[in-house]
Amino acid sequence: MFFANNQEFKQGTKEEQEISTACKLLIQNVIALWNYLYLSQLLVNNPNIEERKHVIASIKRGSLITWQHINLQGEYDFVKHAANDNLFNMEQIFALKAA
Repeated sequence: MFFANNQEFKQGTKEEQEISTACKLLIQNVIALWNYLYLSQLLVNNPNIEERKHVIASIKRGSLITWQHINLQGEYDFVKHAANDNLFNMEQIFALKAA
């Protein structure tokens, strides 16, 4: 995953490049976690077993590592609470059984 700068590192020192690489990996992991939680909550919210099986089959054919739906531009303020803070019910997600 690269964004802007013609997919090239613009940092001059090895330490700056390592920081950029670590930040890139962190962002990739956050996106994968978001996708995983979102899809898990989708399963939790779907009471129909057949529809759940269809969603699980779609997930198996796809990838959690996709970021087309993520806005990689702009500023991010991690101090403010997000409007969707309660989007995921972790107790229900943890209670999901492997299919």
